Amino acid sequence: MRPRSEIAEFFDGKSVFITGATGFLGKALVEKLLRCCPGVKNIFVLVRPKRGFEGRSRLESLFNGPLFDLLRAETPHALSKVVPISGDITEPNLGISPENDLLLCEQVSVIIHSAATVKFEEPLKNAIKINVEGTKKIIELAKRAKDIKAVVHVSTAYSNCDKSEIKEILYPINIEPNNAIQTFEWISEDLVEIIKPKVLEGKPNTYTYTKHMAEHLVNQSRDEVPICIVRPSIVAATYEEPIPGWVDNINGPSGIFVACGKGVLQSLLCDTEKRLDVIPLDHVVSLIVAAAWYTSKTRCSQNKMESNELAIYNCCSGTENPFYLSRTIPMAQKAFWNTPFDKVLWYPGPWITTSPIIHYVADIFLHFIPAHLLDLKTKLSGDDYPVKKSHSMVSIYSRNQANVRALRYFCTNEFDFHTKNVSGLYSKLTPIDQKVFRFDIKAVDWRVYMQSYIYGLRKYVLKEKDHDIDRAKVHLLKMYRVRLTTQFVTLALLVSAATFLVAFILRVI
Repeated sequence: MRPRSEIAEFFDGKSVFITGATGFLGKALVEKLLRCCPGVKNIFVLVRPKRGFEGRSRLESLFNGPLFDLLRAETPHALSKVVPISGDITEPNLGISPENDLLLCEQVSVIIHSAATVKFEEPLKNAIKINVEGTKKIIELAKRAKDIKAVVHVSTAYSNCDKSEIKEILYPINIEPNNAIQTFEWISEDLVEIIKPKVLEGKPNTYTYTKHMAEHLVNQSRDEVPICIVRPSIVAATYEEPIPGWVDNINGPSGIFVACGKGVLQSLLCDTEKRLDVIPLDHVVSLIVAAAWYTSKTRCSQNKMESNELAIYNCCSGTENPFYLSRTIPMAQKAFWNTPFDKVLWYPGPWITTSPIIHYVADIFLHFIPAHLLDLKTKLSGDDYPVKKSHSMVSIYSRNQANVRALRYFCTNEFDFHTKNVSGLYSKLTPIDQKVFRFDIKAVDWRVYMQSYIYGLRKYVLKEKDHDIDRAKVHLLKMYRVRLTTQFVTLALLVSAATFLVAFILRVI
């Protein structure tokens, strides 16, 4: 008889409750549990009814995506284990009906809380309501559950980004979370925004601040609930499973790579000698599942809490396998040659600088002016002029710049993330579990990863077809020649201007 995965055995007959299941990370969690833990009883997912679609309809649209292709091919019946629970993280009692609340309390053994607002500039009041108060409601649910074995709170590695060295420990905060919830409930939005700079206490945005605050709520419950914290850094495309390079959004570095690949982004303010801490999605998912297993194993025995220690896992590439921009940008440019995007506006390859002044000037001449000229040309030609203002080049550039600004803090600063707990957990896995639930960052080849990442953006985000790649290569070569010609002409004009200026000065003298 073949030995089974110890982690998979832990989930046999158990039901899991996942928040944020319709998001990038949540979808991958559902897929991983169904595929690699076939004995799982049910996966309850909190789903907010949206645009007229009920929970089941939203789930069916998710299951039709490429992320679930392998699961549908191997065990299509597994999808029936996913049960939508209508609710909202911002509502009292999560917006869950009394019947569903009873169902969860009776059946759920594992809770994975990944729901959050990931908008960096979310108004502070909203961010506290979602990220802090929402976490409090999840903990309250866990306390009511009859057979809770593990709760995994998904935070962020940047919850303490006001420090350069970040250990797998809890750092102090300036406001007690419960007091913050009560205080900000009655303060007006305008007043909150006025006092926000003082409240954030060195944090760059409301997202990192409120995720830090939520960690303290988790810590307060450690005596009553078997709970742990997983802190991913910047979560990007999958490395290996269920398909290499899968990604479904343009957040973070994905948006920058799409903008570069399309030739839209021509100037970037960042320090290429700094590390940008990126972690593949499948590594984060595997760590979360393993953390749930290990939390139950170390903290629960015969329905008794054995330990009140709070385990924190920094899920990062860190210094063990650093993601240096100076190395990965050339890797991305090579990937753009191998699988170029369709109809690029300009040759991919931004001008990278650490000078805000140089970037500001370049932003005007390489982004602002070209965007207005392209919109003017399209409008005058009368062909395919955007019906919606949001589809204009100016709007596209503006959204792209907003994404770049959001990531700039993490591109111009470097953090030393300690990952001792992550390495320790991986070493405790059986050889079988190390194959099934891989999160050893040292095994990642960034060259391979960048190629699959760029291809994944092309296929899954831009929805471009493989049979158009050859045509895209021809167009890219044309753009390369245009760029060389433009650079030559510009250089010639500058030399001519300099020569004329020198000659003029000599005549005057």
